[in-house]
Amino acid sequence: MLFKDALESIVIPEKVKSISSYTFSGCSKLTNISLPSNLTDINSYAFDGCSSLPYIEIPDTVTSIGSYAFRNCYTLDNF
Repeated sequence: MLFKDALESIVIPEKVKSISSYTFSGCSKLTNISLPSNLTDINSYAFDGCSSLPYIEIPDTVTSIGSYAFRNCYTLDNF
């Protein structure tokens, strides 16, 4: 998808409780993401290949992070 090549920042709405597998996979220019405070699940490969993402704050409400959710996030320093 073309938008994945250009996506740099995103704010996910509060009503979202789960991030599906591969949702942001391949968003190599993504540098900023704001997760909702009531998020409960981050599924497998959700952020795979987000190679420019330096930081992500995962809310305390998250109870499940799928396999390889942050695979190939080379610049991810802290989460």
